[in-house]
Amino acid sequence: MDPSRDPGRRAGLRGAASAVAIALLLFGVTAPLGGGARTEQSDSLNPFLRGTLEKTLSGVLASVDGDRCRRIFSDFRDARGRPLSSVLEDLHLSARGYLSGVRFASGQGSRPCGDSRIIAFTRPRAGTIYLCERFAVVARENPRLGAALVLHEALHTLGLQENPPLSTEITQRVLDRCGG
Repeated sequence: MDPSRDPGRRAGLRGAASAVAIALLLFGVTAPLGGGARTEQSDSLNPFLRGTLEKTLSGVLASVDGDRCRRIFSDFRDARGRPLSSVLEDLHLSARGYLSGVRFASGQGSRPCGDSRIIAFTRPRAGTIYLCERFAVVARENPRLGAALVLHEALHTLGLQENPPLSTEITQRVLDRCGG
């Protein structure tokens, strides 16, 4: 996500971060990565972040097997106007197959992770999703949101742009379709 392009995104993430902070105050703080996710850069993930990602991806991969969640790939389009489901078809991959191949790396030390409101980021058509260290806290305190953020970023790796749609709209749609 390019936070500089979506002022509304900052407010949405600020709200999510506030909810996480409240949850932290109230409650205190497997399988191979992603069931086969490429991990060329995963050595940059600390053990806590890696463990959280493994658990989160397990839930994400199970959720995209459901018809309702799988429709998320038809809800959004790439820059050429094609549904992301068509992009998957062109790649000859199911949603589960595609997500199993997404790479994850630490974004620590990057400019986006320097913004306390950013939890994860990538760019459209990029092959890697970068996780800020705070992803582990967010995903452990709110697994539903952690899974939605992974799916949100995965949609970008398929070509989804932002602004429009707003980052908050993408995450809300993912939660509506896949969060149950």
